[in-house]
Amino acid sequence: MHYDEFPHEVEIFHITEGVEDDSGGFTEGGPETLFAMECFVDTPSSDEQYTAMQLKNTFDRYLYYPYEYKLLNKYFVRFEDVEYELVGKPMDQGGANEIYRVKLKEVPL
Repeated sequence: MHYDEFPHEVEIFHITEGVEDDSGGFTEGGPETLFAMECFVDTPSSDEQYTAMQLKNTFDRYLYYPYEYKLLNKYFVRFEDVEYELVGKPMDQGGANEIYRVKLKEVPL
C-alpha cells in the first residue's frame, strides 16, 4: 500500500454506448466502473489556474497515480462524488516510470 504517497482512492469508469436488444428495442448506455486505484488528488495553485484560464485550457485538479495504471482519455474519474474528465496526456513525473500526473476537469451536471 502506498498510503503516504497516495492517500486518496478514485473510481475509474467509462461510458458505455447503447445497443440494440434482441426485441428490436434499444438499451441505453451509461457509466461502467473499470477499477478503483490509490492516488493523490491535488488542487492546482491560483497561479496555475490563472495561467490555464488565459490559455483557455482550464482544469480543476491534478491526479497523481502509480505507473502501473494506464489511463485513456475516454476514461472518467470519480472522486468524493464528483466526476472529472482527463484533460491532456498523462505525464511521467521525473522520467522514472513511477508516478504519472494528469489534469482533470470537472464534468458539468
